[in-house]
Amino acid sequence: MKLSKNVLVGSLAVSGMVLGAIAPALTAQAATTSGTVDADGNVQAVKDADGNITTADAGQLGKGNLAIAYDEKGDGAAATTGTATAGSNAAVQVINGVLVLDKVPDFNFGAAAQETTKVMQDNTKTASNSEAVDGNADGILQVTESRSQVPGFTVSATLGNFVNSDNSAITTGGKGADFSLNLKATDLTLNDAAWMNGNIAKQTSAATLPSDGTTSKNVLQESTGNYTTGTYAAKYDENATDPTSLYVGNMGKTGTDAPSVQAVHSTITWTLAAAAVTA
Repeated sequence: MKLSKNVLVGSLAVSGMVLGAIAPALTAQAATTSGTVDADGNVQAVKDADGNITTADAGQLGKGNLAIAYDEKGDGAAATTGTATAGSNAAVQVINGVLVLDKVPDFNFGAAAQETTKVMQDNTKTASNSEAVDGNADGILQVTESRSQVPGFTVSATLGNFVNSDNSAITTGGKGADFSLNLKATDLTLNDAAWMNGNIAKQTSAATLPSDGTTSKNVLQESTGNYTTGTYAAKYDENATDPTSLYVGNMGKTGTDAPSVQAVHSTITWTLAAAAVTA
């Protein structure tokens, strides 16, 4: 038969799970096919010694060979059809007895005039030479708790001085400290589902962070009896009803200065701490 619309070309996913770095490496799994294509484009069934349709090695998907689910008559009859398989990977790091800070968000406030408050624009990072490299562009703050006693934890945040794009001070006189970040309360999820207290969504804590590099405010706090093991996440983004905002400090510019655009940035330090176990 010719390769045509009556031949089912596809794959049946066969997944191998890799558990972090503790599981042995999987043996490479090539795709299998129940049909082969000759030089003239004719498709033939792969058969065993008894004439039954079976499968053969098709190599790696996307490397030229096809994983064909053979169908001789195009009607799906069991006696004249075969299967195709392909292998893909699923991976996970399984943790136990560990408290992990998984993700922290970047904030971008676009353009703003000095001595004004600007609502966040998005979660992109525009300063390519910023010292902070751990933030994500999805606005996610995430903690994974895997300790059996679940005594609790806190996440606090500290905002450093704002500096120029080359990390130099904005001006003398501490102008880079005259900013403040207003983190708004944000709904929490537990294992990707809403984290609720009855009918009320649990949230992060609202916090105003001056850019002094020393003031620390709790943003997320869970205590014994209020939570369990799992992944806790909050999303700070521009679509929130009351999004995060930034008060832009006095940059020392006056109306008599030449027009300018000055790109500045700061580092937010997020600190995850295990709660002390009470006696």
